[in-house]
Order: sequence, then structure tokens, then C-alpha cells
Amino acid sequence: MDPNAVFERNTKFYIPDGDVILAAKVPSQTKAPGPPTYKIFKVHKFLLSLRSRVFYNLFMDSDASAPNDSLEGVPLVELHGDNPGDFAVLLSYIYEPESFLPFRRYDPDVSIAITGAVRLSDKYFLEPLRKRLVSYVVAEWPTTLREWDIQQAEINAIKDTIFSVTTVDGKEVDPDQLLSDRIPEPVSAIVFAREFGCTQILHAAFYRLLQINFKADWSLRARRADPKPNPTDPNPNPNPNPNPDAGADDDDEYTYIPLARWALLSKEDLTQYVRGLHEAEEYEAPLIKFITTECWPSFYDGWESDPDTACYQYLENMVGVFSKRRGGTAARDPLGWLRDCLEHEKFPELVKKHPNRLCENCQVKLRRGITRERQRIWTALVPKWFGLQ
Repeated sequence: MDPNAVFERNTKFYIPDGDVILAAKVPSQTKAPGPPTYKIFKVHKFLLSLRSRVFYNLFMDSDASAPNDSLEGVPLVELHGDNPGDFAVLLSYIYEPESFLPFRRYDPDVSIAITGAVRLSDKYFLEPLRKRLVSYVVAEWPTTLREWDIQQAEINAIKDTIFSVTTVDGKEVDPDQLLSDRIPEPVSAIVFAREFGCTQILHAAFYRLLQINFKADWSLRARRADPKPNPTDPNPNPNPNPNPDAGADDDDEYTYIPLARWALLSKEDLTQYVRGLHEAEEYEAPLIKFITTECWPSFYDGWESDPDTACYQYLENMVGVFSKRRGGTAARDPLGWLRDCLEHEKFPELVKKHPNRLCENCQVKLRRGITRERQRIWTALVPKWFGLQ
């Protein structure tokens, strides 16, 4: 270790009766030459050895080699390659397992925040820590259609509160908080799942990504935080608004829509996303499954004739209203617009054009058919669209 190294104590894990000091190098923020800086942790050998065989061997080797490095009368051991912040997370688990990492629900940064700590848990063979960290990310993503619908309802409620709620649980809500601060972020979750094997969340993460405009990039947060950056600074938004007078309004727009860390997406996952995007946009609902056989349109020569039943005409118009006419990212969400179809009677444009609506039998068949079709989309089509079988 560099004899000129600078040592900074970790405020939480510098325990007076500790019998070993562990030093993790602080990443340099500049290229200027100078002595390295280390964050040091004074801890107990027995406790770390009890949790990890790697620590046990590390301390046995350092004792056997009688190292010259010491500080304050106890051995000083360098942790090569360990990030100080990530190592502090690891120590939090070892010393305070019950109060460990109280992440708030739907934290968009959780996947990134714990990635380094998961890597350290692999390095030090701390499997319980690894499982616990990974579980924080997995818990944010639905694995069933029912869970998806519940989360979607919660996100819709969060959107509504951004417009109207100024306090939550007696605490004032930050007026500058974005929707993206309060909902899961899919790209970082995809990257995390690929590295650490929790592939069960890819299903929901890729589908969530369909509902985010490609222009809605995470970098827009930086532009909103500093709408008038120094002209010598690099612009965090690669596609700035060409109209300077519209800057504030454009920034406000991103308060209410989800954002994604598109730049983190690998080439392979971007390819899978694009394929899934096209599949979702080309999806067509099987209308025949939504009405009774008595109300099917007539067929001849293998081609469908003009839809000559009132129920079929109503269904065609309904699907047009809820899917293709919605446009944008909403059209890529068949789970969403099919769910809206279940409340078709609330939309006056349908009732005005088709005052008789559906017959009683087709009403029942529609609800059952849409329920089955949404389950088929979730279970079979979404994995196929994104190559996740």
C-alpha cells in the first residue's frame, strides 16, 4: 500500500474495539497525480469470518504472513477492487441484518444502487446477502397478469397524485418530483436481470418498456434540473428543443410520463425490444372469440364478407376506438386497451354509433373472451414477442 495514502474513516463502521482495519480505495474523480485515498473500516475479524469463508481465509493469510501494514495498532488489509460504498452495504448486512437497506417501493434506482453490492456478495460467497439484494429488484416486477394489473392501477393512481396531491402521510411532496422518480425503471432492471440471473422479471420489464417513448430518455431529468446549463457544458439532452421559448413547457411534459435509461440497453436487448415493439403494434384482437356463433359475420370463398351483424360491427368499432385510434405508446399495450374494452359502455362515441350495443349473450362472451385473451397475451405472446421462451 502507498505509504503516502490518505485514509478517511467510514463514519458508521469504524468501531472502537475492532481488531482489523479494511481499506477500500476511493475512485479518483480526476486524472491529476496524487496519493490515493482509502475509505477505512474498523471491524471485527470473528464476525466477518463467521459470515464468510473468504474473510476467514483472508484474515488467516494476513496473520500468517505477519504483514507490516498496520494502523492504530491493528492489522491494515487492503480490499483490492472493492468500492467503498458497496462494501459499506455489505457491512450493513453483516452488522445490522434486521434493519438492512430499507429501500422504498418502486425506487427507480434500486437496480443500479445494489449492483456493486451483489457483485461483492458473489466475491465473498455471501449467498444470503445476494438473495436478499436480488429480492429487492424482483419484488418490483410482476410475474403474473393479476400482479401486472395491480401495479398498473397503482401507477395510474400515482400519475393522478402528481397533478393534485401536495402532501403524502403528512409530508410535503417535492413539487419538482417526476413520475419517473416514483415508478420502476425497466432498462436498469433488464440489465440487472441479465447479469444476476433473475430472468423472471424480464417479461414485465420488456413489456413496461413498450409504454415508454424512445425520446423519453433518462437524460431529460438533467436538463429539467438545469434548464439553462453553462454553454460550455455538454448538453445532457442529445435532441434539444429547437424552440427556446418552449423550453419550460417541454420540460414540464416529462414530469408526467415515464422515462427509461435507454443508453444502458445492450445491442442484443435493444434488438429484442424492437422485435417485440413490432409484434405488439401488429397484434390484432381475435374478434370472433368475443361474440357468440349466432352473431358471427357471414363467410364465403374463404374470405370474410362485410360484417353484417350488429354485434360484430360494434366490436370492430370498439377495437378501433381502444387500440388503433389511441396511437402512440398506448397502441403497443394490448393488455391495457383490451382491459378498457371491458368498460366499453362508458364511452359515448360507441353508444352513439351503435345504440343497441351488444346482445346479452355477446356481452357475457366478450367479458370471458377478453379475460382469456389477455391471459394468452401475458403467458404466451409477450415471451414470444421478446424471445423470452
